[in-house]
Amino acid sequence: MRRILRLVVILGSAGAGLVAVALSAWILAAIYLPPWLKYYGRYSQANAYIERVESFRKQNGYYPGEETQDIVPHTEFNNPYFYRGGGESFEMGFSAGFDDVYSYSSSDKKWDFR
Repeated sequence: MRRILRLVVILGSAGAGLVAVALSAWILAAIYLPPWLKYYGRYSQANAYIERVESFRKQNGYYPGEETQDIVPHTEFNNPYFYRGGGESFEMGFSAGFDDVYSYSSSDKKWDFR
């Protein structure tokens, strides 16, 4: 009986240690992961929207206007994506977290964090 109890205590300590290590790794990953990896789903959806906007420009010679475009949904609630501009340039992106915004500008073709 004592051997079984000792085995349970040893395995319980090892299990608690593994849980602590896994939890620490998860917290560190959440803090230090790059934004494109942390928000990969939103980032890839935004890139799909950007491709559709760029194909619109190739077909029509200009970017769609904010009010007339039908690529990015217009709803404000439960929609993290936004589209601004039209004509010669546009900006689009998504919100992440409480007030963080990742945006893409067509003028320099780069993502930016604000």
